[in-house]
Amino acid sequence: MKDEHSFSQWATETRKRFGNLKKLDIDTTLEELRQKAASFVFADKEDKSFRLRRNTDLHANIKKEHLWERIITICMPESSFFNQFSFNRTNNIDLIQTDKNGAICRLFELKTGSNDLAYAAYEIIFYYALLLRAKKEELIDMELLSPINLTVIAPSYYCKNKSHCRFMAEIQKNLTDNPYYQKALISFFPLPFSSTREEFEECTKRLRRKIISKSITRKNLKYCERYFLNNL
Repeated sequence: MKDEHSFSQWATETRKRFGNLKKLDIDTTLEELRQKAASFVFADKEDKSFRLRRNTDLHANIKKEHLWERIITICMPESSFFNQFSFNRTNNIDLIQTDKNGAICRLFELKTGSNDLAYAAYEIIFYYALLLRAKKEELIDMELLSPINLTVIAPSYYCKNKSHCRFMAEIQKNLTDNPYYQKALISFFPLPFSSTREEFEECTKRLRRKIISKSITRKNLKYCERYFLNNL
């Protein structure tokens, strides 16, 4: 069953009409995402939505994206890093960071698969628009830092050439120029061991094997912990 409110449905329909999302006019697209957020149907507040949570369960059948999301959550400070912030059952912010005062300062969209930087960038912008609306409607109690940081976390090959860098720079200019987005900052952060698709797949397989053999511990996540703590 289609979810008419989901970002993925919007992206699917937009690709059918225009092809690659990188070809869209950015200013027009940001306004379309703002309007889509305005008509979005939120879940009831009592339906376990709009909450900061930390799910760090690692199991043998875990999806690749959830594997990395939870490893990052494990590696980062418990008091400031959370995952799967829900607006409804099909629209969730992958990771959220709060500052020392408990204000939301950073949103993350994590990707491990299709190598579509534009999809990831527009998705995190859409979720930010939803968060702004949820705050206005008093569905969340946390403060939102302004300007907030919107970060795409993905294998480094997602953002590997000048055209990718130009696209991110153009997104940033439009976010700065559009008053609705409150000068939000957008950035890209590479996952470790991800210069090529093959390298990243092998790294993920190694982590999965440790989970299956029940040998994964904070000790053998030490490299990941240093990597994320020092760079993220």
